[in-house]
Amino acid sequence: MRTIKVTYIVSNIDKSIAFEWIAEKVDKSKFELSFILLNSSDSYLYNWLKERKIRKLSS
Repeated sequence: MRTIKVTYIVSNIDKSIAFEWIAEKVDKSKFELSFILLNSSDSYLYNWLKERKIRKLSS
């Protein structure tokens, strides 16, 4: 079964429990998540995603 690719584009967010919850609870056999983080520096969310090896791009 093919996965559905979902990319979140997030700007100027440091911590987001909602995105953390989504990344942890989504059915990974059905969805492939990635995040594009638009921040001036590494955020809490960036580091959280990095620790869990969730695909992200930061600028």
